[in-house]
Amino acid sequence: MKLWPWRPGVVFALFCAAVLVALPSVAHHSYAAYDLNQTRTLKGTVESFHWSNPHSTFTLVLEPDGRGEPVKWNIITSGPAVLKRFGWTQGSLKPGDRVSVICNPMTDGSHAGRLHTVVLLDTGQELRTKFSPDPQSKTE
Repeated sequence: MKLWPWRPGVVFALFCAAVLVALPSVAHHSYAAYDLNQTRTLKGTVESFHWSNPHSTFTLVLEPDGRGEPVKWNIITSGPAVLKRFGWTQGSLKPGDRVSVICNPMTDGSHAGRLHTVVLLDTGQELRTKFSPDPQSKTE
């Protein structure tokens, strides 16, 4: 009795199919849309927070400096499993929270960003992510 009755062509075809199925998950995690060489600090009010997979998101409303309409920014971060490792919970951000956000802005200039760190302005609590700078590396 043969242990490998399959022909090499069949094995190769199955391998190729497995690779093609896995490719979308690799492409999904690209951050090419964000300017990774630049960070922006935004201050505003949380309008909504979505604790969901594959990425949690929130909408931040920036008040204009005396002129114009408020500007909404869509901020994306990791999913709940990763955020929990950094101490986040589903209730970490609530509508009405005043926050300061450090993020990578979109390369096309649209009002969206990839989150690094959030500071709740009323309490001073810092919510970190895997993109937050290492607190050990700060120089005085």
